[in-house]
Amino acid sequence: MGQEYQRLCSEERNFIQRSLNLGHDIRLIANSMGRSRVTIWREIRRNALKRYAYNATAVGLSSQPRRGLVKLREGSAVRHYAFGQIRLACSPQ
Repeated sequence: MGQEYQRLCSEERNFIQRSLNLGHDIRLIANSMGRSRVTIWREIRRNALKRYAYNATAVGLSSQPRRGLVKLREGSAVRHYAFGQIRLACSPQ
């Protein structure tokens, strides 16, 4: 089966911020956390205010609304299609 991934928690984001402030490179941060360096790099790239100006508090606040977004939100074309198929007793299998 595939690998299971977990989101970064606030403690890990704080660790990234402290490590960057101390001048540590991404590889050292990743090794210290037991995470892939690509995971850390993407986190910094995705959430940096400026180049390497990473703010863990701002990331935590901005990630909350992002989790609530869904493809089947009210009024979306995907929702309309999916519910239409369900009404017709169609299955994705």
